[in-house]
Amino acid sequence: MAASQPLCSGGAVTAFALTESDARFFSWQKRRGGSKLGDAYEMGPAFRRDAIAWTRRRHKGSKEFQIGFTDGSWGTTVIPEGDAFLKAFPGTLSPKDHIS
Repeated sequence: MAASQPLCSGGAVTAFALTESDARFFSWQKRRGGSKLGDAYEMGPAFRRDAIAWTRRRHKGSKEFQIGFTDGSWGTTVIPEGDAFLKAFPGTLSPKDHIS
């Protein structure tokens, strides 16, 4: 999950892409001094969608989401389009819900 938020001096925009069977993070460099994306991109971690055991919003109204996997691992990442994420994962837990 750490690879879902790349470190770079110019900044980056990360996308979380879903298909029926897979999920993958992508990152694009941001151009300095503007809002346009650069030409450079990087493919981040990929995994089977059925490896996701649960999702949870970290704080009310936050863009931080926790993603838990079937092997017991989990991580927190920023998802800029929270509404789209919640649509893709309608069973997302609230911050007060217990993770079982």
